[in-house]
Amino acid sequence: GLKILVTIGYFIPMVVMGIKRMHDFDLSGGWIALTFVPLAHLVVYGMLLFRPGTGGANRFGEDPRGLPDAISMVRKEHD
Repeated sequence: GLKILVTIGYFIPMVVMGIKRMHDFDLSGGWIALTFVPLAHLVVYGMLLFRPGTGGANRFGEDPRGLPDAISMVRKEHD
């Protein structure tokens, strides 16, 4: 009873955060399904933990850190 509710209470937010991290890499949230594949989950979790997201905006929106990417900065300087 309670154990199942606690597990669901942790599972759903973890999946949502994983999907948001995938969006940081400009990848579909569906890639989070790889976390259920043995051995592939190690690569995915390593990417989620250590890989920086794309710099600047991507197809999922603006960079939440508000830091412009280097390419955009150089383009603005030459315009």
